[in-house]
Amino acid sequence: MVDCLNLPAGEVVPSTCRPVRVPVRPTPSPLGTPEMLAAAAVGAAVDQTAARVLEDRWLQFIRDCGSDEPPSGWTYLGGDVTDCYYSAGADDLVWIGADWFAGTTIGDDDTYNGAALPYRNGAVIETAIGTFEGAVQLHRSGNTGIWLDAVEDGDLPEGTIWWPIAGFQEDGTNRILCWHVDSSSPTPWGTLLDSHIVTLTGFGTYDSHVECGFGAVTDGFWVDGVLPDATYTYVYGEQFVPDYDANTGGGQPNYGQGGLRSHFTMKRVARVPAGEITDVDAWEFWNGGGWVSGVQHATAMVDHEGRPVAGDAGVAKVADGHYLLAAHRLADTCLNVYQSSVPQGPWELIARVPLPTQGATINGGVQVGQLTKILPTQAHPEGMPAEHRLVMLSRNLLHPTAPMTAHNIRRYAPQFAVVPIYGAT
Repeated sequence: MVDCLNLPAGEVVPSTCRPVRVPVRPTPSPLGTPEMLAAAAVGAAVDQTAARVLEDRWLQFIRDCGSDEPPSGWTYLGGDVTDCYYSAGADDLVWIGADWFAGTTIGDDDTYNGAALPYRNGAVIETAIGTFEGAVQLHRSGNTGIWLDAVEDGDLPEGTIWWPIAGFQEDGTNRILCWHVDSSSPTPWGTLLDSHIVTLTGFGTYDSHVECGFGAVTDGFWVDGVLPDATYTYVYGEQFVPDYDANTGGGQPNYGQGGLRSHFTMKRVARVPAGEITDVDAWEFWNGGGWVSGVQHATAMVDHEGRPVAGDAGVAKVADGHYLLAAHRLADTCLNVYQSSVPQGPWELIARVPLPTQGATINGGVQVGQLTKILPTQAHPEGMPAEHRLVMLSRNLLHPTAPMTAHNIRRYAPQFAVVPIYGAT
């Protein structure tokens, strides 16, 4: 039998393959449906101890950075930790991020003294569980010591920066997927220009970059995650609903305006033969019935009811024929967890896992991007159950209310949640 949905690149589609387009309903599934309620019961029963252990690891690292003798000489305080991947060549975990902060010493109550200096991106290497070394701290554009400097390294226009969004290692080569942003625009969020793929020499050294060239259609596919597989590398993107515009709403991004549940992202996916991710012309996009050329043809991934998978989402391969997706929709108090036999879905909802709040409130104006990533198993604390996975949540999850004040390191530390990888059946 021919697998019509996963034909190798360049292979002629047999006449017997007639892609059946799953109709996409206009809105995500309502929260009060029986399916959602059943999934919530599954999620509420998941033990979150491992998530708290990993959060403590990160908090200790931040405290060490604010000590009199910080490791590697860095003063990292926190920010958006956007991805974590396994560097097989060095047997290390690589954590990358954007909008990182540095500052002065940290007090016993986890508050730091003085205003933090915002940096734009950075990376930390965890060489052993709880041992963070080789921190690469980045400075604002125009200063020295920038890790991924769009202007100096990439020869891109002044005032533009790279926001690392996802990373992976491919045959010993580290690649970082970034948003290219005009930081000189009127709001702190800047204006997204395109998605870029940055290739590193070894780790920490810029080698080259490729522009995806999505341009004006980037609202339909913001590069957001990557999943290397045996034959293909899958690149996940998000479409903002309504289209993202950082310069409307009185100095706030438009996704933070109006009714929060009317703002969400929908996940899309592309594939490219393994080892060819920098050949953007070779990318194929899922259009709901098959893989086609042209980003303008990409459509949202859907669940079994034909509704779009809404919210920023991370995807992981559990085993052959078993893929896991965790998605967070703006202002929702839970993660939606799905499974599928193929990386493009359709996706079966298996759990709704409550988000950690640690005494704070869910941030209604939370940044939509880079919230949710499923961690590689190497990041899991010892004793982590095999039937669960850890999901990393960006620091923008929490509203800065007591005890998470704007000058408290917990406000800028990544949060985690444990999710099941199998459905109830």
